[in-house]
Amino acid sequence: MKKIILINTVLLLSLLKASWNNIDQGLYYQIFDAEQKAFIGDSKIAVVKIDPNFYNINLFSSNQYNHENLTAKEWSKKYNLTVVINAGMFQEDYSSNVGYMKEFDYMNNGYINAYQSVAAFNPKNSDLSPFKIFDIEKVNGVLQKDDIREIIKNYNSVVQNLRLIKRPKENRWSQKKKKWSEIALGEDKEGNILIIFCRSPYS
Repeated sequence: MKKIILINTVLLLSLLKASWNNIDQGLYYQIFDAEQKAFIGDSKIAVVKIDPNFYNINLFSSNQYNHENLTAKEWSKKYNLTVVINAGMFQEDYSSNVGYMKEFDYMNNGYINAYQSVAAFNPKNSDLSPFKIFDIEKVNGVLQKDDIREIIKNYNSVVQNLRLIKRPKENRWSQKKKKWSEIALGEDKEGNILIIFCRSPYS
């Protein structure tokens, strides 16, 4: 199996039907033009679609491998990786994820915070999906952490992040004035991994 690595946000996105460009078996990409043009850049959204049945997905962390400040290209070359992205926002130490994050026996951050999205892969039971993004709900304003603990029990790789969009296609963010570039992790209806990148800044 080929490898993908998510290095130390999470987005659920449904895409319009598109003619995907084939890179390799189980690996595709498509470039979309944003309907609303940004004030700078080309206003394009690049999406890589990955079938998790053909690729191993792993979380690597600089402090786990005693690396400092490796670029995505350097991680890819050093460990023969096919796709490399950041797995989430990191803390002031530049290596700990803001939300919960573990990779098999390695614990990057054992604290479950208030983020309502959890990406899980490397299931402990073959009956489970090889990759899944879970929506975690709040009851009376309290995050249901037991739901996250259940995911942790069932998957070897777990990373908790901000939820931008909830199933199905429900925006969870209010309009902001600030604009930025974005890379996000998503899942389509068939269970494929989506890596979504827009260099042009949007609110």
